[in-house]
Amino acid sequence: SRCDRYHEVSRAVVAVFERLTPFVQQVSVDEAYLDVTPTVHRRTHPLEVARTIQAEVDAMGLSCSIGVATCKTVAKIASDADKPHGITVVRPGDEAAFLAPMSVRALPGVGAATAERLRVAGIRTLGELAGLDDASALQLMGSSGQELVRRARGIDDRPVHDPDAVKSVSNEHTFSTDVRTRAEIETALKKLVERVSERLRRKGLQGRTATVKLRYADF
Repeated sequence: SRCDRYHEVSRAVVAVFERLTPFVQQVSVDEAYLDVTPTVHRRTHPLEVARTIQAEVDAMGLSCSIGVATCKTVAKIASDADKPHGITVVRPGDEAAFLAPMSVRALPGVGAATAERLRVAGIRTLGELAGLDDASALQLMGSSGQELVRRARGIDDRPVHDPDAVKSVSNEHTFSTDVRTRAEIETALKKLVERVSERLRRKGLQGRTATVKLRYADF
């Protein structure tokens, strides 16, 4: 069915993400957060990661827009800034200036009712929302007010996390042509082991069992 195909494609896209970083948080069938902060083991610039993702998604016959930023809120808003096929980068320190001219409705968590209360109070942009003090934020938006003001300033400390408990860490690759020589196999295995090792380090995990799966030309 069309729905099954949609989920199949979504899983294929997530597989692309997981080859690039162990930190993937899928929030819907067509949206996810990735932590691609450079480390000593992976020095790739986040913009290069974004370009790689977009190229691989393009190869599937799909299109995606990507936001690159220091936190989830800004990355989400940036991903909507240049649809359907853009990459928007908000550099560290530029978060507040990037958000300031936008409508308060651009901020996740600000619905129609909240936006109307803010409009009546003379607050239409995220820059104006970011200028609220704690008391005003509480009065206008209730218990979530202070957090929404922080996010309007480009401050969001929420980590990218997989909501499911980790039971195994793995990586696999299907080759377009058969890999036959020992050297080719060892090179491919080394790359896969490095990716799994990085995921274990990033998640603070260690394993008890290692498994290698080989698939022959006849499957």
